[in-house]
Amino acid sequence: MKKIILFAFAILGYFASHAQKIEESLVPIPVLEAFQKLHSTIKPLKWEKEAENFEAEIDIKGIEISYLFDPIGNLLETETEISVKELPAAVVSGFKTKFPKGKIEEASKIENHLGEITYEIESNKIDYIFNSAGELLNSENDKKD
Repeated sequence: MKKIILFAFAILGYFASHAQKIEESLVPIPVLEAFQKLHSTIKPLKWEKEAENFEAEIDIKGIEISYLFDPIGNLLETETEISVKELPAAVVSGFKTKFPKGKIEEASKIENHLGEITYEIESNKIDYIFNSAGELLNSENDKKD
């Protein structure tokens, strides 16, 4: 019985920690208004709920950009898809040092509301977050659909 309960909590925790697609009608008005201030003529491709926050994804000329807002419309971070060639040398070096056999499949530049920049590298369905100096800050299983 204890194993079943632990398994149920593990499954619940897994789904709670990953982004979930939602309809625009479920996005709070302050979040919609904040997005509109950034892009008055673009409609998001999709909205996702990440914990208590809301993420809008758009595509501009083939480049994916995601905006993460808190429930009252404050912009928390912007994530912009970049080519692997655009990664700073220190980030690529940090990745290759940690994962000598790893292959960089996708890359993004993330800027938080304080202007701090980190880089996301996807390799083998895992997202790795590095700072500009090439230090690994975090990793998680890819939560994309």
